[in-house]
Amino acid sequence: MYNLDQQMNSLIDGYKNTDIYKTYQMCREELSQDAQLKQQVDEFRTKNFELQNQPNDGSLEERVQQFSDSYAWLTNQPLVRKFLDAELAFCRMLQETTDYILEQLDFD
Repeated sequence: MYNLDQQMNSLIDGYKNTDIYKTYQMCREELSQDAQLKQQVDEFRTKNFELQNQPNDGSLEERVQQFSDSYAWLTNQPLVRKFLDAELAFCRMLQETTDYILEQLDFD
């Protein structure tokens, strides 16, 4: 297990050295400078997560549009958009890694 722990730490160091992670951290720090804006973004992210994890009862498209419309004022702010884009890029990088690991381990 020790060897695996070392390799995981190397992987984490690799992530930390990517431009994607550095950009995400920079944007996160910029956003944290404005406590009220950060709170609004955190609320948006929570509600977005909840929306994405609701069962589709046939009105999902309408609910997504209502959600997008109600938060357009927030997501159109340059700092917020920059943070959300950086966060999405970082999440995609993590997902790609997870997908690759699962493929290599022949895990269904």
